[in-house]
Amino acid sequence: MEALKSKGFAVPAAIDGKEVRKDGDKFYDQIAVRVKDPRFKVVTGGIVDMFADVFRDNATDRQIYQDLIPKEDPENNPKYKAKSSSARYRKWRTWQLSDHKPLWIEIETDFSDHYLGESAGKN
Repeated sequence: MEALKSKGFAVPAAIDGKEVRKDGDKFYDQIAVRVKDPRFKVVTGGIVDMFADVFRDNATDRQIYQDLIPKEDPENNPKYKAKSSSARYRKWRTWQLSDHKPLWIEIETDFSDHYLGESAGKN
């Protein structure tokens, strides 16, 4: 990240630090921008918690996916073997999606008013 920042990139405030991460969360994923056009604006941003939004840890989702979850944990090491259907579900869902928490940003890209104003000689 320091290399990017040294070249003029910046992490938008909407997704920087504690805006989107809880204490103890890791900074594996980042979005950095470097823009010279003053009209460019990050409107908002956030983080996607895959297990809060998809494959949630509740009875409803376990019921939906029950036919896809292995009846027995294929883990060979007894220390890591899931010992209940709920534990198998929690383990199985990590195989379905990345455990990273992807970041997203919404950027302003509609500069048509400015363009039309310039074209009409109003800017």
